[in-house]
Amino acid sequence: MAHRKLTEKELYRMLDIAASGPLSYISGKDKALMELGLLQWYDEDPSNLSIEWNTSVPFFAKNGRVLEEWYDFKRPDASVC
Repeated sequence: MAHRKLTEKELYRMLDIAASGPLSYISGKDKALMELGLLQWYDEDPSNLSIEWNTSVPFFAKNGRVLEEWYDFKRPDASVC
């Protein structure tokens, strides 16, 4: 399994899938997430063209945030006005 930080678009797609359950596969968006192991085929049937979150790959921390290994949430610098 490959690993890297997600782009913002990938992050939002993952959040949609995790919150909504199985969704239709969108090749342009979902291929990279499949390669990272974050998605799997719904009912393990690629002909169905539906995907779901692969819950065996940790994505959320116990506090509900996305793990920093997948995405860095940077706080705005409070000193900049």
